[in-house]
Amino acid sequence: MQIAPLLRPPSSAIRGADALAAPVGWKPEQIVAVPARRHGSSLRGMWDALRGVEELGNGQPLSPVQVRTLGAFLADEWHAPAAQTLADLEQVRFYVGGPAARRPFLATQVDHAVYVGSPQGLDRILDWEGRRWLVHELGHVMQWRRADAETQLGKTRRSTAEYVVGSAIAVPTGAARWLHGKFRGSAQTLRDAIHDAHPMERETEEHAQSFLRQPVTDTLMLS
Repeated sequence: MQIAPLLRPPSSAIRGADALAAPVGWKPEQIVAVPARRHGSSLRGMWDALRGVEELGNGQPLSPVQVRTLGAFLADEWHAPAAQTLADLEQVRFYVGGPAARRPFLATQVDHAVYVGSPQGLDRILDWEGRRWLVHELGHVMQWRRADAETQLGKTRRSTAEYVVGSAIAVPTGAARWLHGKFRGSAQTLRDAIHDAHPMERETEEHAQSFLRQPVTDTLMLS
């Protein structure tokens, strides 16, 4: 689970990566903006998750092409069991609001739920041009899965604790980088700088960048 007031997609994740044509069937044919059940603020949404408040499982799923393509990619990148990775992606659901409420292009992940701040953000993250953002958020699902706990709630609590510990590194490191960049004319915000300095965010971003470097092969063109 990655829930924190500072959690944002990578700074350029929502601007599109390149002009490659989308694989056939990549984007879901129908996208439904399902409201989240968990509370619409970062801290209260976190508390909902930690005390076991579940979504209803009726959110927007990935397309079959996204599940197959990203299942193979993520299992390889994260050295995870392929069957478990596919099963996790089949259970991923997207919701609008919840911990990401009122922040149009912010995403937050909790177990198999990914929250975006607006219907426009939902459309973007599921589009081919938003694939870097999508793979980044699904990387947090992989982090949640590997958490050392037996139950889903246990994994949520464990991964939350790991994120909090990482924040102790990210806040001073990100603030220092932001201040250095500000003197050099950088337009990066303090929030983005802290987000991008978090060890768990850096890890998922490395895998997202790796996906961008993948050629559009027959594997990606599965329909």
